[in-house]
Amino acid sequence: MSGDILGTLRYMSPEQALGRRVAIDGRTDVYAFGVTCYELLTLQPAYAGKDRARSCARSRIRSPPPPRALNSAVPRDLETIVLKAMAKEPAERYLTARDLADDLSRFLKSRPIVARRPGLVDRTVKLARRNRQVVVASVAFLACALLALVAASSGRMAGCTAITTD
Repeated sequence: MSGDILGTLRYMSPEQALGRRVAIDGRTDVYAFGVTCYELLTLQPAYAGKDRARSCARSRIRSPPPPRALNSAVPRDLETIVLKAMAKEPAERYLTARDLADDLSRFLKSRPIVARRPGLVDRTVKLARRNRQVVVASVAFLACALLALVAASSGRMAGCTAITTD
């Protein structure tokens, strides 16, 4: 159909699915490979949906469950590699398919992989980006609570008198 998205949405990177005017490079292929690996490891689609629009929306908003949550036999390092390949932001993925292949080779040779899981700060920042309204409301509440605490403690201090001894 005219104006319809071309390609298979299940394997399309979020930047492609959104139709952003960004340079499409090898990281989109890395994403598609990551989704393919995910499906092979879990025997489930990464983003299930009854129609194209729902599937596309899910891939942009939510991350799929980690492969090990669906198949406990998946090695932790392999899960890390697949999740890095499937990162929502292109900058968080492997830069090239060669980088991905090198990490897979290290995994197969039982050597340390380059990919790392996101730390607490990274996960918190991502959560804050996804839930901006909740973060703004929480910060406003904490600011009000802090102001109330300062006002209450300064009110008590004003009522105190200094006791001096001669």
